[in-house]
Amino acid sequence: MPEAYVQRGEGLSQGADIVDPLMSTPLVLLERGRAEIDKASGLQKVQLTCRYRGGVRTGQLAEVHDSLQGETYYGKLVGVAYKVRGVSVLLEITMLRKPA
Repeated sequence: MPEAYVQRGEGLSQGADIVDPLMSTPLVLLERGRAEIDKASGLQKVQLTCRYRGGVRTGQLAEVHDSLQGETYYGKLVGVAYKVRGVSVLLEITMLRKPA
């Protein structure tokens, strides 16, 4: 059974070992490790759709002004996609943020 060691930052805190016989490739192990770290850190995944903006890349920090909720928050972009609908181009982003 393959093994993987996943850490973020300085790696000072250690979580419990994960044992699952269905995880058979290193890529699956790494993704599971990332998911567990994100879950333990309390980050919230947010998906947004907005008008096209050039130069948007994963890894960037973003500031969002949510007029419906009346709040402003910051997060790290982890997914960027472009959608074309007719003559308009939309930007769909996925970001991680700390819950309010």
